[in-house]
Amino acid sequence: MSDKHYNEKDLRDFKLRYGVNYKIELDEKSKHATKWNATTTPEVVLSVGDSIIYRGMIDNWFYAIGRSSNKTTKKYLMDAVESLLNGTPLFIQETKPIGCFIE
Repeated sequence: MSDKHYNEKDLRDFKLRYGVNYKIELDEKSKHATKWNATTTPEVVLSVGDSIIYRGMIDNWFYAIGRSSNKTTKKYLMDAVESLLNGTPLFIQETKPIGCFIE
């Protein structure tokens, strides 16, 4: 979670609110965001070493800033992880993230 305005409590609250059960790191000085040229929160980068496998949205829950769907129909990150683990081609390698700019 890259932004100087977030703290550990924000991270815990985010995980509880959205049911996140995987590790999220606080990136207060935006080292990771800078390394991967991330500009938006949320924006995900899935990599193996220095090779980017997928970057962009986690899923299509949000379709505009402050606007969300009732149902998620595309799970971009999950598809990318499954393709990576199964050794199958990834058809969508990048999506444009929707969110706030990282400060």
